[in-house]
Amino acid sequence: MECYALTFGINTFVALGLQTILTAIVVDEKVLGLDIVTQFIIYGSYYAAISVVFLIRGIYTASTHYRRPEQTETMREPEPEAETPSVDDLCASERF
Repeated sequence: MECYALTFGINTFVALGLQTILTAIVVDEKVLGLDIVTQFIIYGSYYAAISVVFLIRGIYTASTHYRRPEQTETMREPEPEAETPSVDDLCASERF
């Protein structure tokens, strides 16, 4: 089983950092002094841009996934079948 806790932690930290910076810039009256409607448009644009990035990445991943099996089947040469290790070999390898 693989553990992705560090990856999720870093992703959450970066997302929280970006959200904090965006909030400090947009909401603070001393920095930009924007009204509510403009703030809403900025936040909506921010989330729309993030969704476009994820959509492009998803389309790329799906297209490579569906294209890859066709390419690998035609390019792959059949490999000779390996012998199955015996029970004695498995037990010997587990000792070390």
